[in-house]
Amino acid sequence: MSNRVEFSPEIVRLAQARAEETGTNLANELARLAVEEVIMNADPELDLVMEPENALSAIDSVVSAIGANDIVVNGRHIDVRAIDENGHVSLSKSLVGTPALSSGTLVVSLDGSTTASVIAHIKAGSWLNTEGKFGDQDAVKVEVEAGNDFDAVGTIHGICQRVQIPVTVSRLPEEDEISKFLNAPESMILARQKQIVTALCAKAEVRDIARDIKPDLSRGTVNRMLRAQSTWNRRTEELVDKISPKMPSLTREQLKRHISLTGEELGGQPEAPAFRKALLKRLSADELSHRLGGAAATKVKSLYDQITAGQSAKDAVKSILKNNVAVDIAHAIKTQRGRIEGFLAATSEEIGQALQQLAVQPAYATHSSNKDAGTETINEALILLEVGEVAENISVIEKELVEG
Repeated sequence: MSNRVEFSPEIVRLAQARAEETGTNLANELARLAVEEVIMNADPELDLVMEPENALSAIDSVVSAIGANDIVVNGRHIDVRAIDENGHVSLSKSLVGTPALSSGTLVVSLDGSTTASVIAHIKAGSWLNTEGKFGDQDAVKVEVEAGNDFDAVGTIHGICQRVQIPVTVSRLPEEDEISKFLNAPESMILARQKQIVTALCAKAEVRDIARDIKPDLSRGTVNRMLRAQSTWNRRTEELVDKISPKMPSLTREQLKRHISLTGEELGGQPEAPAFRKALLKRLSADELSHRLGGAAATKVKSLYDQITAGQSAKDAVKSILKNNVAVDIAHAIKTQRGRIEGFLAATSEEIGQALQQLAVQPAYATHSSNKDAGTETINEALILLEVGEVAENISVIEKELVEG
C-alpha cells in the first residue's frame, strides 16, 4: 500500500480556504487530508472506518484555539502533523497527555502543495517525554526519525487493534468555560486546558457546544493580526528589494503578487527552504515568459541544472549546442543589445558586427555551410543565453536569501 498521495488543485484550494478561515497551518491541513486519502485507499478487509464527526479537527473553534489536527479511526484519535524543513513536528502543549494524542502522531512530508507521503509515527510517550523541556505556552517539538519502509496503513491498523482504555471525565466544563478556552486558552492553567481537551474527545455534547461557539475578535487578537500583517508587508518589501534587480522584466507589483501567492500556499515564512524554492520557481517561469515571449527551448532543464551547479551561462550553452563560435556570436549580440527587449532574432547587421568584433570569418562562422542554418544556431544560442541569465540570477537570489 502506497503512503504517497497526489492532491488535486480543488483539494488544495479547499485546504487553503480552511486554513485561512481557522488561521492555522496549511501544511497540517494538507497532511491530514493525505492521511485520510491513504485510509480511504486501504484494503476494505482491514475495516478501517473514519469518524470525521468525532474529530477535534472538524471543529473550527478548536482548531483555531489549539491547532487540533486529528483523525478518528475506529474510535481512536490519531494526531497528524507535517514535518518542517528542520525535521521536526510541533503541537500545542494542551494536547499532550490527552486522548487526542493517546495514539500518537502520524508524520507527513509535503512536496509543495502537490504531493505528500506519510513517513513516520511518533508514539504518545515521545510527546510526554519531551513536554517538560518547553514552557506551558510554548509548542512542544519532537525530532522525527523517518524510515523508507514506513507502512502507514499497517501502523493505523495496529493502533486500531490495541485495547482501548475508556476515557473518564471527572467534571464536564460549562459553556462559559469552554468559550473561555476557545477564545483564550493561555488564560487557563495548563492542567484545566488538558481536562477540557479530554472532555472534547470523550463527550459529543461538549463538542456540540464547541461547534456553536464562534471565537471573539478581541482587541488583542486584532492587534496580533495587524502586527502580523505589518510584519508580512515589511518582509515582502524586503524580498522585492533583493529580487527586483535580478528580475528586470517583472514589476514590483508582479513580484509582490508572486510572493503573496507563495505565502498563501506555504505560509508566511519566506526564510523556509520550501518557500524559497517555490517562489524562485514561480519567478523564473514568469521572467522567462516575459523575456522570450513564449519561445520554447527544449534544452532548458539541462541548462538550468548546469548553471545552478555553478557553471557559467555561456559555458553551459556551449556544452549543449556544441558550437562555440555560434554561442560567442550570440553572446556578443546579447552584450551589444545591453537591455531586455524580449527575444529578438539576430539581424544581419548584428551578426556582422559580432563577427567583426570576434574576428571570425562569416562563411564558416557557425561550422555550417548553410547560412540559414548558421543563423538558426545563433538564434537558438540567444534564447538559451536568456534562459541562462535567468538561471544565474536565480542562483544569486537564492544565495542572498539564505544569507539574509
